[in-house]
Amino acid sequence: MKNYLFSILTMLLAFSCDTQESFTASDELTFSPLKKPGLATVTNTYQTNVRTDTLGLGRPSYYWNGETNAGIQVANGLYLITITVDDEVIASTAAIIKR
Repeated sequence: MKNYLFSILTMLLAFSCDTQESFTASDELTFSPLKKPGLATVTNTYQTNVRTDTLGLGRPSYYWNGETNAGIQVANGLYLITITVDDEVIASTAAIIKR
């Protein structure tokens, strides 16, 4: 049931997020400057975290290069990028990787 709900949420986010595009080296997710340190999380459609980055105070954007924490390029597919501060989502977008 949890995976079903996540799939529906991912599909809704893909259509309602700020951007929906193929990410390239120059793409960034922008948001209001952080008033507290935050966390950027990239997950795939299987709810697996593929990358997590700490964001410093005042940061106004996040750039994801399509790689995991280990530096491996991810496979083609849909990824959800979420920016959180104190467990509150402040920005999110869907990234479609197509190489």
